[in-house]
Amino acid sequence: MRRRTDDFAMMKLVQLAGVLAIFQWLAACTTDPDAGSYRPTPAERQLVDLMGKRLAYAYDVAWFKYPRGLPIQDPEREATILRTLTEKSRALSMTPNRVTHFFSSQMQASREFQTEIMRAWDRGDAQPESRSVDLANDIRPRLDAINQAMLQLLANPEVRPSPQLVNYAYGVLRAHEYSPKVADTAAHGLSE
Repeated sequence: MRRRTDDFAMMKLVQLAGVLAIFQWLAACTTDPDAGSYRPTPAERQLVDLMGKRLAYAYDVAWFKYPRGLPIQDPEREATILRTLTEKSRALSMTPNRVTHFFSSQMQASREFQTEIMRAWDRGDAQPESRSVDLANDIRPRLDAINQAMLQLLANPEVRPSPQLVNYAYGVLRAHEYSPKVADTAAHGLSE
């Protein structure tokens, strides 16, 4: 019985840590790092914020997969996500190509971030002390909700693909200490 209570307490601590990380992300997003003269629309700002939140979950995904020896890429899941989102995009009068381009870029950025994290752990960097959160029942539903919110924002006419928006997104993601490669890959999704 004691073990079960300890496990439950540990799970709650991990969940609380995730919530705190999201609040830290949101607090840091209140300023525009080096945005220059470009001023994103509210919808563009929200979309970029969600891109960062989605990337933040890549850490939890990596921690779930790493100790289990699971591959970073899950082609079946990614294909299902893209298929579902492109189907939903039609009801929003969006082109499937735009949706596929954007979300493929987000998935690629997530894979790159997971790769960076796992390589760091392989080199001996500190690993989380807590047990990982459940991928299927906790992390993926949150990612799915973020994907849905991003799809709605992509359909907003205020979100206009442009080099300026790409640069803005890159700057925000770099300000949150994502590597240039990860930030560039995610921001590239806003180029079409």
